[in-house]
Amino acid sequence: MRAIFKLALILAAAASAQEPEGGYARLRFVNATGMEGAVLVSLDGQKLNSRGYTSGQATGHMDVLPKNYQIELKHDTLGESRLNLELRPGEMRAVIVLAKIGETKKEGEPPEITLDHHLLEYTVLEKGSPSSLLVLQTTPLPSLEISVAGKSCTAERFKPASMVVTGDMGQFPVVHFQQRRVCSLSFHEPADAALILYADAKGTLQHIFFKNHVR
Repeated sequence: MRAIFKLALILAAAASAQEPEGGYARLRFVNATGMEGAVLVSLDGQKLNSRGYTSGQATGHMDVLPKNYQIELKHDTLGESRLNLELRPGEMRAVIVLAKIGETKKEGEPPEITLDHHLLEYTVLEKGSPSSLLVLQTTPLPSLEISVAGKSCTAERFKPASMVVTGDMGQFPVVHFQQRRVCSLSFHEPADAALILYADAKGTLQHIFFKNHVR
């Protein structure tokens, strides 16, 4: 279920029964750092969760007023990342929080790893449309080929790849990478879904899956 974000300083209109003209915008945060520790998220100076979000966690949808937002991301060890995000009515964005691997400053020393982010834009399907899957991979690999219920999908780094989820793929299609099972997805209801693939500190492929049900 979508979470309706009602912090007074952010949704001044939440006290009103009327939806803003053109509708709300929708926002989600995803921790795909692959690192230990939590990411603290502040939206216009207001923390979403005082405990933060650990790697692999994602918030639900937050219905927010369409406006310009100042977003601050903080991680226990990776530092901070800030962004200015303008949201228009009906837009849906996910802020994917990442661990950015820099260049090695000195030979023999590990590279510097800092906090970064990537914006993902997606939509809710219209009723009657087939399910679809948006795949975003943020690993160090320039491209990554997976199979979903036996169908191939190649995703370049930071370039979302989309595919239609057909009925013959089943309600719970299985994702494989290099012939190894990564996860199974759930499409028991028609949905536009997203699969985020990222590497943890050991280089192991991890995933986060979220979707939008057709209402």
